[in-house]
Amino acid sequence: MRGEQAQRLVESSLPLVEPNSIIWGDWEQYTPFKYYQLINGWRTDVTVRNSLDRWPEKVIAARAAGQPIYFTRKPTDLLGTPYLTMVGPMIHLQTAPQFEAPANLTPVNANFEDELELLAIAPNLA
Repeated sequence: MRGEQAQRLVESSLPLVEPNSIIWGDWEQYTPFKYYQLINGWRTDVTVRNSLDRWPEKVIAARAAGQPIYFTRKPTDLLGTPYLTMVGPMIHLQTAPQFEAPANLTPVNANFEDELELLAIAPNLA
């Protein structure tokens, strides 16, 4: 990650994840998250793990432990996985569909060619 990318990634996502979550990412995303935890003391309740390989097995274990699950990028075989949503720049694997937008978002209700519906947007975090 170059310039301020790492800072933007962490600061635009780590405050938004649920308590006691697990975040999986490749080393280039893992490193800034761990830095913010170890050096800055941010969100030490969140588990950050490296390597997205064998993610389906890891998801089963995390769900059994009751941990909310986030990915820093899309694994190649994530297509078709139900209940995905974005939380900042991360992918959240929900356990059920979400029918209401979070209260801190601005509703837009935009439809794109009957293929994608955008319910709301977040205010600029910069």
